[in-house]
Amino acid sequence: MIQRIQTVYLLIAAVVAIVGACCRMIVDDAATDHSCSIADWTINVCLWLTAAVAIGDVFLYRRRPLQAAIALIAVLLPLAALCLAVFTALTTGATLQWSVACPAVSIILLLLARRGIRADEKLVRAADRLR
Repeated sequence: MIQRIQTVYLLIAAVVAIVGACCRMIVDDAATDHSCSIADWTINVCLWLTAAVAIGDVFLYRRRPLQAAIALIAVLLPLAALCLAVFTALTTGATLQWSVACPAVSIILLLLARRGIRADEKLVRAADRLR
């Protein structure tokens, strides 16, 4: 359902993850090995999966407990991308770009979506209790 705020949060999280995947997070011109390119590839996969899971989670609105669980599990993907970017930058001496903030913003939006899903579930349970 598009009118729910968690749907908006999930869609914005997907867009932010796509933006993060399209931009390069780690720049290292002095690297002789391919550690940065492998890390970039892994980060991109994590962010594209985050976007796919967030968009797929929008369509689970009839099963709110499952939607909340998937939203919480989806937080692990951008968290892994963020940790990998920071770890690679620290170990190789590469510089981080502005797009490293995209996974952090995506994490916040996914947690806000989960909070909205849980609030909806409480509201539905309260309405069922009144019937």
